[in-house]
Amino acid sequence: MYLFTAGTAVSLAMEQEFYNRGIDKFRQGDISGAIHEFNRVLRINPQFGDAYYQRGLAKFDSQDIQGAIEDYDRALQIDPNNIEAYFGRSLARLALGNIEAAIADADRLLKINPNYAPGYNLRATACRKLGNIQAAIANYKKAAEIYLEQKDVAKCRQCLDNIRQLQPPNPANQNPNHTNTQFNAEDFIERAYQKGISGQYGAAIEDFDWLLQLNYQDDRLYYKRGLMHSKLGYHLRAIDDFDRALSIKPNLAEAYYHRGIARTGFGDKFNAIADFELAANLFQKRGDSANYQKALDEKIKT
Repeated sequence: MYLFTAGTAVSLAMEQEFYNRGIDKFRQGDISGAIHEFNRVLRINPQFGDAYYQRGLAKFDSQDIQGAIEDYDRALQIDPNNIEAYFGRSLARLALGNIEAAIADADRLLKINPNYAPGYNLRATACRKLGNIQAAIANYKKAAEIYLEQKDVAKCRQCLDNIRQLQPPNPANQNPNHTNTQFNAEDFIERAYQKGISGQYGAAIEDFDWLLQLNYQDDRLYYKRGLMHSKLGYHLRAIDDFDRALSIKPNLAEAYYHRGIARTGFGDKFNAIADFELAANLFQKRGDSANYQKALDEKIKT
């Protein structure tokens, strides 16, 4: 019993050592060396699922696509819930032009983990190759939403760029029977704004900061972030945000009104009055009598 236990411990130590060497060599770009080390692992333990997966990655990089698929198959036989193996096999199948099988693997991994953004991204690419543009946009959109939550700027922006490339130039001409999969930043803006409404002003500002990293020149982002800054008493930051909103949309009455509020808080009454007058005029022009009166009341109070 003792000899078996000791021998097992030695085998475990050796397979882990070979496995770690394989990982290191793969990271260093020594693909053949990595495959050699994973081969050594699997001779000791043919049930080491991660070694099959890692060898599959190395084979894929060495252009042995079919060999990679066979390794992913073995990894999935050992662990049917290995989403990375499904992803790798999906990518390999896509490389071989077996697009429907690639989509099937993406479907399987997303059933296991519905929040795995790379899975949606890959499925979008496969749908795009099939010419199913609506499905591609929907999957890129879902990936973008998850990357947004993860605050992964580069990958989220890449998904949005793909969506813009696929969207028709005139959305109004789309088939009305199609589901509207147009990417709309409004979903994210509203989600951030709702955090502010619930009193999570700092969290809302963080979300607006993040959205602005995606290069959205959207007056709503600056305007609503300005509201959050005002709630926290950051009057100068609020004024700056309202300035930016107005540089994009010069007739945004609400921005003049709230800039007036922020300027009042900062003690700049002269410019606050000017803002309330501008806001009142714009509200009046669009027939908004309630906000017209509010702007006049603020002007009088100031």
